[in-house]
Amino acid sequence: MRQTIESKKNVLYREIDGLPQNKLGEVLNFIRFMKVRDSFDIEQMYFLSKEWQRKERQAERDKKKGLIIGDGSAESLINALKK
Repeated sequence: MRQTIESKKNVLYREIDGLPQNKLGEVLNFIRFMKVRDSFDIEQMYFLSKEWQRKERQAERDKKKGLIIGDGSAESLINALKK
């Protein structure tokens, strides 16, 4: 088993060594992802996307400006609209 791990590491080192410098950041990001992915529910990964986070920041700005009716939940929206 140890030889297999060392063999795989050697292949990885050779692959990384052959990459253009601008691709190394992508490799590092993938390694970081691999380290943390098991701590997230795969079905919830969308909420970590840049798009979702951008929309969340916009929603927070809208709340601060008073552009959100209620507290942001469907129930409070319905209650506010009934008034």
